[in-house]
Amino acid sequence: AKKTVRTNKNIAATGIALLLEPGSRAASIGSQIENSTYKNISVTAPTAAGGFVGYIDNDVDNDAKSSLVNTDTTEMIVGQASQIGTTGNAPTYAGGAFGYIKASLYVNFGTGTSGSYKNMKLQKVGVMATQYAGGYIGKIGGTSNINQAIYEGKGDGLSKDIFVNSSKYYAGGILGHSSGNCTILKCQTIQARIESADNSDGTASYGAGGIIGKTEGNNNSSTITECTVQQVSIISGKAGGIAGSTSSNLTVQGCMVQGSDAAVYEISGQQTAGGIIGFSTASGKKISIKQCKVKKMKMASSSWGCGGLLGDVDWNAGLDTLFVFDCAIESSEVHGKTKDATAGGMVGDIRGKMIASNLLLNNVKIHSNFSNKVGMIIGLVDTKTLNIEVAGISIQGASAYY
Repeated sequence: AKKTVRTNKNIAATGIALLLEPGSRAASIGSQIENSTYKNISVTAPTAAGGFVGYIDNDVDNDAKSSLVNTDTTEMIVGQASQIGTTGNAPTYAGGAFGYIKASLYVNFGTGTSGSYKNMKLQKVGVMATQYAGGYIGKIGGTSNINQAIYEGKGDGLSKDIFVNSSKYYAGGILGHSSGNCTILKCQTIQARIESADNSDGTASYGAGGIIGKTEGNNNSSTITECTVQQVSIISGKAGGIAGSTSSNLTVQGCMVQGSDAAVYEISGQQTAGGIIGFSTASGKKISIKQCKVKKMKMASSSWGCGGLLGDVDWNAGLDTLFVFDCAIESSEVHGKTKDATAGGMVGDIRGKMIASNLLLNNVKIHSNFSNKVGMIIGLVDTKTLNIEVAGISIQGASAYY
């Protein structure tokens, strides 16, 4: 048996919530949503809340598939003046489209048949949760393929557009947390504030990222390609312009994180911050950052590493290799705010091997409050650092100081 919910018309609802869960483990669960919108709605629930679907369980064969697609001829605008999760009753999982999906998800992506898709834009949708919050999806447990998804915040610099109000979990511009193989392509987060709160006792939150809060999984690989984060502030314990934190193999390619001349946009980590990736616990795995640019941004951390591309690699989880090719940091600042923090033009701390080439630092300020923890390329090299091979560096108008 298969239970499927399908919508294919525009809606203007005052409230919408949907729970999909099998009555027995023999059922297959799927939600296919096509060419659908909502606006001016408020959704909350104790566990999972989403603009379209709150919770989707998996089936016994782990092959359930859900989709969200725009096959119309123009960009689709979804969700103006809506709120998913509220201050007084925030759910565990919240997303502008889906709260929590245990199975696979395809957004503007083929599910066995070819298709032509236009952008989908979630516009001015506030998302709040106690553990996992994402512009589109709070948390996903299966494979995800997400294409041409745009999240646009309120743009006032003060509203917490995507917010986790506890210290131990994740927030992301498109996706809060993925524990399966994840592919994100041609997505954008613009004019937003993404935040995961810190405890009053000083315990730092787990992570927030401009595209994804965290990629996770020992045998998983994630790829983020041709994505843009523009005029976005990110505040967390571990903060990254694209990904807040990762414990999986991860490739970030052709991505841009950019502020503006009119205002300072900051990637701020109580522990660590990076222009592309905040923090790695990907022990023995590979991270690749290729053809990426960070421009007109400030990266700042108070405890560990701070870097133009990668903030810090965990002491107990050294990488196999960090690959960095054809990347640039321009008109930006990297700041280790305390005597314990490191600052590097490209990487704050590196544990494991690093292979890099064709790097540009142009008009970049790199500074820390402790003299031996600041560097043009790497802030700190220690006993957990293995081979470093770097070639083809151009440094123009950059300074490193304390």
